[in-house]
Amino acid sequence: PWIIKHGGEKYAQIGLKQSPGTKLFCVDGAVKHPGIYEAPIGSSFSELINDYAGGLRPGVELWFIQIGGSSGRLATPSFLTEIPSYDKTAKFPLGSGALLVVDKTQDLKQLLLSWIGFFQRESCGKCVPCREGTFRLKAIIERLISGDFNRNDKEDLKKLVWVLDNTTFCPLGKFSVVALKDVLKYKLIEELV
Repeated sequence: PWIIKHGGEKYAQIGLKQSPGTKLFCVDGAVKHPGIYEAPIGSSFSELINDYAGGLRPGVELWFIQIGGSSGRLATPSFLTEIPSYDKTAKFPLGSGALLVVDKTQDLKQLLLSWIGFFQRESCGKCVPCREGTFRLKAIIERLISGDFNRNDKEDLKKLVWVLDNTTFCPLGKFSVVALKDVLKYKLIEELV
């Protein structure tokens, strides 16, 4: 109704020039008021967490934010002022607009298993890198959970991430390792072994 009343030009003045308008953001996890909030595209992580979702729950420390669902990038606390958007040059693509706010009490191993388990189930099985790569990643993460993770697993993890990122027929393989690449980049895996 607001757009009908005020017109598209007025609506396009909200948000960013390259990504105008508002977006429904689903903010969940370690925040006081999880929920769905309509905010201008151009809102920073900090604004979405603090101004809309009421900030972090008392007594927790922010570990990272995942933007855009299971295939989304991870933003560590140093990126709180970053603005996710649909711009091709965005450091943090907006995706679905889902923000999972993860604190240090969360079990990252189970989160990794959830991410790769989803992509393993969704793989159509047509190309070997995705079919076998997601299967092998899941097995490595299961060994990480059981305490059987070793140096070879760490190297295989890096190799499989590269294979899925660069050789699959469709984007599903590439999407399956977006978050895992950031886990490796920010050395979050080092905290788990």
